[in-house]
Amino acid sequence: MKQTLRAFGLLLALKTLLVAGPRSLLLEEPASTAIAMLATVGLVGLVRQRAWGAAALLLALAVRVADTFPHTLNHAWFECLAAVILWRAFASPDVRVIAQAHAVLRFALLSVFFYSGIQKLVHGQFASGEFLMHTVAFEGNHMSDTLRMALRAFADLPRADANELALRPVTLHVSPLLRGVLATLSAGIIAAELVVPLLVVANVRGARWALLATQVGIGLSSGEFDFALTATGIVLLFWAEPPRAAWIGAFVGWAALIAAAVFSA
Repeated sequence: MKQTLRAFGLLLALKTLLVAGPRSLLLEEPASTAIAMLATVGLVGLVRQRAWGAAALLLALAVRVADTFPHTLNHAWFECLAAVILWRAFASPDVRVIAQAHAVLRFALLSVFFYSGIQKLVHGQFASGEFLMHTVAFEGNHMSDTLRMALRAFADLPRADANELALRPVTLHVSPLLRGVLATLSAGIIAAELVVPLLVVANVRGARWALLATQVGIGLSSGEFDFALTATGIVLLFWAEPPRAAWIGAFVGWAALIAAAVFSA
């Protein structure tokens, strides 16, 4: 069980180095340099299963939080929490602490899924499909591009200049079919984020695979490849002894997407 925590720690440290290293070399950002150095120390320590490795990783993630505060993304705070749990696990010789670390990390990820679904459910703009409509019509990012690519088969897509919203109301001409598709898609996303964690908790057969598929789907569609790597690592903790190929595949797959996103920007 400690080996799987070590594998997750290495995954998180490698990802942190992958993101901070190029920024340090190309942009000469002092914070990125510190993060990359601490992540490297963390890698060495985690390979040797030492508590100071997890502590160095925690410091690297804390520097990122401090550098981006008060505009720090929720994902950065979550990864700090994960690093605290790893440090506590490696600092204690008690087997029960290792088991608790596994349980807390898994529970934390399920909470992210479930309460994300709750937020979407009570936020009227998402449940009605309005949020996705706004994304399709006004946004210019990975998620909007993915939605447009998938929805072109159903109907003509509305497009408008977001800057016009600051001047006057914008009327979008949307077909009933497109409204129905977006409302159905929104409901499906909410259902997945609410139901899949409950199935995992209930230990329903195949629920772990459904969780993995949901995470991969969210990561690919949203473009949040950075956090998708971390979340996929935690999903692997739902298996007692994930094969090494699973860890390598998770890192290589998401790291390739992160690198592609960085160099295409």
